[in-house]
Amino acid sequence: MSIKHLTKLSGQKRVEEQPIPSTDKLQGKVLLVEDDPGNIMLASLILEAIPVMFDVAVSGYEAIEKAGSDLYSLIIMDVRLPDISGEEATKIIRNNEKESGRNPVQILCVTANAFVGDSENYLAAGMNDYLSKPYRQEEFERKILRLLKQAQG
Repeated sequence: MSIKHLTKLSGQKRVEEQPIPSTDKLQGKVLLVEDDPGNIMLASLILEAIPVMFDVAVSGYEAIEKAGSDLYSLIIMDVRLPDISGEEATKIIRNNEKESGRNPVQILCVTANAFVGDSENYLAAGMNDYLSKPYRQEEFERKILRLLKQAQG
């Protein structure tokens, strides 16, 4: 599988193929934490196409509860949630992991906040990577696959 990118070369356009990481032997389950129905639908279509199994949580507290089940290899966490922020939910998940001795789950922050310093705040909260909305499908897939592979060790 590959992604086609248009590249300008000497005034001409050409298509370059860039590989998407292989989904062979891909294991793990994803928790999608998102409250916007349109964003849930879009992310769900992408996750189904990969393909990867996933559940949806629509609030930070629901994400914390589901993350405690230890079923997930990756959490895709929106920052703006109706009850607590994705950053706060991540901090609680990380604290719960430490207290229980569980291995840390990979957490991908997905946010419309793309201001200088935001990425450092997300990483400081315990997120492993971040992606700004609106995102390109290829970039979203690439980050998901990379983090799932890292979770497998």
